Formats: sequence, structure tokens, C-alpha cells
Amino acid sequence: MFRSTQIYGALAAVLLLLLVPLATMGCSDDDEEENAEMMPGAACLSCHGPGGEADDEVFSVAGTVHADGEGTSGAQGVVVTVTDSQSATVTMHPNGVGNFFSEASLSPPFEVTVTNGNASSTMSGATGDCNGCHAAGGQVGRLVSP
Repeated sequence: MFRSTQIYGALAAVLLLLLVPLATMGCSDDDEEENAEMMPGAACLSCHGPGGEADDEVFSVAGTVHADGEGTSGAQGVVVTVTDSQSATVTMHPNGVGNFFSEASLSPPFEVTVTNGNASSTMSGATGDCNGCHAAGGQVGRLVSP
């Protein structure tokens, strides 16, 4: 019995050493400047949502539009239009890495339309945390320009 207690204690110590750094990680990489082009593809609202680490900039909707499914670059020249449940509309132009975000007071669920020239793609029932689902390995894959 003593030996199994020692093994479990050692395993718990190893897990603690591995998990503590993950739990204390901030919203940005140490080498990355915190700005509008930070962390493309990351779930923005995990930090920029209510109660998040970046509570000085709380977004109602945020995400990244990629040029391709590999996420190698942000989509250029696209427009993201969000309409909330009260018919309020916000139009955003993603920046150089494809990130878009708004601090406007909006009420989910949202209808989100991404337009690139004459092509568009619309999704209904969105929560506003676009990269929460539209991520590499996420529920529906990256958000890609039409």
C-alpha cells in the first residue's frame, strides 16, 4: 500500500508541474505584442469576453477570417457583418492578419455574413466567439473567406 501511495503522489506532482503553467498562461505569447493583430485564429473571447483577462477591452463578437483552410494568412478585402437578435448591425473590416472584433453592445444569437466581392457566406445562431468553434481542430474548422 505504501508503494502505490508513493506512485500516485509522484504522478500527482508531475501532473501539477505540467498543468500549472497551462492554467497561468496569459492571453498572449510572451514574445508577441498585444495589439489588434495578436494571436490570429485564437479564441478571442477567452480573454476579451466577460470576466476574461483583458477586461479593459471586452468584445461582443470577434474572430479571424483566413484566406485558406490552412490558416497561413488572413483574408484581405473581406467584410464581416453581424446582425444581432434585436436587428442591430455591426460591419467590420478584418485587419492584415484577418482579425475582426467589436465592443458594440450586441445581443446573441447572431447572424454573421462574410463577404468577399460578389461572394458571401452566412451563418445563423452564432455566439460571437467565432474562433471558439472556427479553429484548427474545432467543431467546424477555420473561418475561411468565400
